Amino acid sequence: MYGFTVQWQSRDQLPQIPPQMLFAGVARKARETEEVLTPMIGWAANRAYVFDDRLQHQHAWLVVYGKGGQITGAHQLTDFRHIHDITESANGVALDLHDASGRWVEIQHLLLQSLVGQKFRDEGPETLPVGIPFCLSNGHDVLTVDEGGARISVAPDASSASWMFKDGRLTHLATRKVLGMGIRPLPAAQEEDRWHLSPEGELRYGNGQRGLAADPVTGEVWLQLRGEAAPTTQWQVKWPEVARVKTSGLLVSKLEIHVQVADEYRAGTSDKIYFSINGSRVHQYLADNFEYNAALLAVVDLPSMFPGQAVFADDLDTIELYQESVGGYGPAWRMQSMDLVVNDHMINRVLGSDSPWLLPGEGANWIGKVNWLDWRQEQGTTPLDYAGYTYPVNWKPAIADWLAWRSYDPENIDGICQLIGVFDGQVLAYDLKGKHPVYLKPNTDNDAYTWVYTPQGSIIVKHWDKAASRDHYVRHSQLGAGKPVVCAGELTIRREVSHLAVLDLLGMINDASGHYQPDGGACLGHVLERLAQLGFDTSVTQVHTRNGPFEPTSSNKEKSAV
Repeated sequence: MYGFTVQWQSRDQLPQIPPQMLFAGVARKARETEEVLTPMIGWAANRAYVFDDRLQHQHAWLVVYGKGGQITGAHQLTDFRHIHDITESANGVALDLHDASGRWVEIQHLLLQSLVGQKFRDEGPETLPVGIPFCLSNGHDVLTVDEGGARISVAPDASSASWMFKDGRLTHLATRKVLGMGIRPLPAAQEEDRWHLSPEGELRYGNGQRGLAADPVTGEVWLQLRGEAAPTTQWQVKWPEVARVKTSGLLVSKLEIHVQVADEYRAGTSDKIYFSINGSRVHQYLADNFEYNAALLAVVDLPSMFPGQAVFADDLDTIELYQESVGGYGPAWRMQSMDLVVNDHMINRVLGSDSPWLLPGEGANWIGKVNWLDWRQEQGTTPLDYAGYTYPVNWKPAIADWLAWRSYDPENIDGICQLIGVFDGQVLAYDLKGKHPVYLKPNTDNDAYTWVYTPQGSIIVKHWDKAASRDHYVRHSQLGAGKPVVCAGELTIRREVSHLAVLDLLGMINDASGHYQPDGGACLGHVLERLAQLGFDTSVTQVHTRNGPFEPTSSNKEKSAV
């Protein structure tokens, strides 16, 4: 493979993994025992690994380490998860990366080489990593951006302090502006705009005669000629910290299964009951010899059930039960309910009413489907079914939908999402068709989001490009699956950037829906209440109704300010 080799290593043999990534491995036979190993690409003094993305967990990263174990560059792999194997490409100038779902991507040798740290002229090796978000710290503060330009700040959030280095250019990720002679819109990189971080920590600009200096008292940063006085600021690369996610995209560190046996005579059994998750070949013991109305509990052995894989709450798809007959009383038994509990605070009711009577058989004798929409905070206030007035689809738009053969299945329409909440200053949603979390983009004057609020407490949204053909417009009735809704309309997201944080706010919301024609004065208060429960600050949101100014009730005012 022209100097490129593939070897398998254990987690203990790997260099430090950035906090925004997760180890991914495969259970393989090694030295007569089964170990969890991951493939490593090696050439010269360089190594490359594939790690899963911690936040966008349908993606992965190809990360290159240079001499001394320092990260020199990375390349994001979209729609790729859990590396399974690396093989030589048929063309001889690339490698094929294969994931656990059978997907593969070709990586050219030239791409791998481009991610290796190169020399900056004759001034030593480049220490800024290519193609991966990072922060620049002077040991105490970090470099960030606000409306006045670049500055340093003590404790900004990760999104406002993240930079990307490519082709010599430093780009602030939140604003997409480059660092140079002042922060400005993204231009083509010129030789005089190139940055270089020396091994000594000097962040040099252009021809290397100027360096970035910072005043830790005022937060100001400036370019200073090295000939006048060498910049005293020593910069170093830091990886952005990853906040805890409190959504269906939660990384699972602890998983429990709670089973309540039915409260009726002979609902227990003396048989042994086992379970698996997502059809795993590992069958873990649950219980045996229990009576009616018993409460069963099992803590899932995650390393055995999912060897070498990081598991998120919305990865959990099915639970299978297996029954081994041992004689005695029974053997038929019956469940009243089954719940999954993640990290002691997220709960999902897989079975909410009595199951059929279960008997031993070949393979699984019961399979439960885990619906990601059912994840709830264990002590949360998420509403269930709405008991108030709802609005059906008006008959004229309904006929137009029928004549145009419009789909009423939102889970099969591209781009329809359910709002999850606010995470790290950005609006997080769940793509119903793609089945993965996504961040909703802030709006301009030429776009917005259409939305409906369902009686089950879900806010379903779809991006609307106002300049696109009307043929591509998805109607409110399609978001609501053709069923009555609590309210419907349009909303916009507005982004505010400071040196401390990037914050996406709900800029405007209204009741503009021709299919449902709701009375916003009556229903928008319920929507604002639900948005507050999801973590939105609606105190600065402009609220419009078709029938005049919106007048919230006192209870709505209190709840929206929570």
